Amino acid sequence: MWDKISGAISGSDTKLVRFYLEQEPEIIFEQNYQDETLLHHAARSADAETILELLRHGARADNADDFGWTPLHEACRSKNEAAVAIFMTTGINLDMRTSKQETPLHVATRHNAYAIMARLLEAGAKSDITNKDGDTALHLAAMRGYARAVEVLITAGVNLRARNHLGLTALHMTALKGHFRCAVLLLNNKANPHQLDDSGKSFLELADICGNDLFVTHAKTVINEIEQKENQIAIDPASEKKSGKAASEIRKPKLADFYNDLTTEPENRFQKTCTLVVNGLISGQGSPDRSGSLRNTIENVLWFLVFPFLLFVLWKGFASGALPSAVHLNFSFGKIASAEFLQTLVNTLLVIVASSMLITTENASMSSLHFFKDMRETVHFRVVHLMLIEVFYIGNLIIDTAFFAEFGIFWGWFSLLYVASYLIWWLNTHAATTEASSANTEICYADN
Repeated sequence: MWDKISGAISGSDTKLVRFYLEQEPEIIFEQNYQDETLLHHAARSADAETILELLRHGARADNADDFGWTPLHEACRSKNEAAVAIFMTTGINLDMRTSKQETPLHVATRHNAYAIMARLLEAGAKSDITNKDGDTALHLAAMRGYARAVEVLITAGVNLRARNHLGLTALHMTALKGHFRCAVLLLNNKANPHQLDDSGKSFLELADICGNDLFVTHAKTVINEIEQKENQIAIDPASEKKSGKAASEIRKPKLADFYNDLTTEPENRFQKTCTLVVNGLISGQGSPDRSGSLRNTIENVLWFLVFPFLLFVLWKGFASGALPSAVHLNFSFGKIASAEFLQTLVNTLLVIVASSMLITTENASMSSLHFFKDMRETVHFRVVHLMLIEVFYIGNLIIDTAFFAEFGIFWGWFSLLYVASYLIWWLNTHAATTEASSANTEICYADN
């Protein structure tokens, strides 16, 4: 069931997720081999509606895996802003740390998720927390040259002179890789260019050691301009009032300017439904599993080509007498179905049923109308079963142009039955659920 609901979560198929959770409610509390929950998986890519469904069934956004990562950390890494916005409403601690002592703000900064950073900071996340290396979020943003992330942190009022375990400031971090734009942002916001690290070096000296000559040249120019302006103000205080008045006319940025208004994004449910149906028909699940694309390709080939071909060979075996029939019929339905056709059909179905009895699935309680849809989930076993039978008589069949022409017709009927079975399954699993499940209830467990 874990794989099924994970596939539904990946495709943000909320109704299917709800259907599976109603079948096995306790799965919401299960964990995989890394102690990840379904909400960890959803935080990476699922939409807001699917995440809310998991939270309503008892999932928690503050459950940590083996590495201390919570669903909130996962959402920050995946830049899933909608998930972060929802998790913050549950009242969880926004400063939870991983095994590397990194908060969600650290993770968002590492991945330049500045919109998420703004949301976290506005909601009260602390900007001065350090990781195992003593780095704040500002250190990480400056080291990677993420100017927009640096702007967010400056807007939040972060300490520009914070030092890590080596005594490096954010300015020192910009010097390592020559991130001039970030350096200018820091300098223009009163970062100290003369602050030294534990080895007694300024950020300009560190940039010189790293061979960032152009960075040093331009940084010196900026520093000189700033110092000249400060000297002018010291000589003529009136100039500060004039410049201050001009600066006041420019609206200072707010944290809300950096993140997206999620309420204005239209949701096309019809388009989403069509996409889910088509993806499900082709890939067997709501969303293609990108982590196992080769496996999915193999399974698609098995289902759409190998399995129907082997099924047709089984049919031809009974029809031609190359494979002995277990059941013999002497009646027909007139011109609709001859006795030979019925006998071939019954014996083919007997083999399929016998194969199904050898396979353990989770679909025992499902409708028989879903049979083709359910067969796809175990197609690799069924292919093996048919091959073990047909290897003994396939050489006795006449494989010519007529054989493949008949196979084309057979494949068409096979595809039609599969589509019908899938659509019936879709309607059954996506039917309207209880009002309690679909209600937009408030989720908060901060005091639990």
